[in-house]
Amino acid sequence: LSVTDMNDTQLLDRKCCEPETPWNERRESLLTYIRAYDLYRSPSFRKFRRQYHSALREHVRLLPHFAEEIESSTASFESKFMIAAHVKHPSHVIEQPGGALAATTTYLDRIEAEIARQAGLQSSDWGVFLATDQDSVVLEFEERFGEHLHVFRDVRRTSLADDAAFRKLSASERAQPGYQVQHLVAQSPQDWSVRMAWEVIRDALAMARCNAMLHVVSNVATAVSYLNPDLQMIFCEPDS
Repeated sequence: LSVTDMNDTQLLDRKCCEPETPWNERRESLLTYIRAYDLYRSPSFRKFRRQYHSALREHVRLLPHFAEEIESSTASFESKFMIAAHVKHPSHVIEQPGGALAATTTYLDRIEAEIARQAGLQSSDWGVFLATDQDSVVLEFEERFGEHLHVFRDVRRTSLADDAAFRKLSASERAQPGYQVQHLVAQSPQDWSVRMAWEVIRDALAMARCNAMLHVVSNVATAVSYLNPDLQMIFCEPDS
């Protein structure tokens, strides 16, 4: 093209079209948002998990100090039956099929039922790992499981005050983005840090070292399924 051609807008635009960004919604809709519920129940999910796990093992490595933190914090998991619980803030209801999310008490009861199903377990033979974005959930799990509970303490979660403010909202307001911990932190640029990313990854890696995981629709839960393709995934259905 000549200089004149390069400055001819009509000529340059003659065969062009608007660019498209092929998000997961287009590339593989089951990987994201509400449709992940169908992914978890897909007959091909087990094969899918192994394919992704193979890619992770080949290409993803933790930096040494991160690897050491995971090894030291989960060392006791190997000698126990460990069940993980990924309990999400109620604002995540917008991501769930049917717009409903399991209550914390549902998790607690399901965990006790799963422990009871493991024949012959002694008190020292089991533990619960909790990954949550709410301080209030940590307190509830501590009350129920005591010394059996494993949880990272140095995590930014919604406070009791944050949750109290959320409960005062109307149903329509609760169904809007903006109340999850990452949204609350984003409101204060001085608090922005990659540290929160490690907190999420660390929880996922710890859950992947458990025998079973109670979860809802979650990108983190989906990632855990690839980190450990043998992990028993138990979808925590909301109360009817």
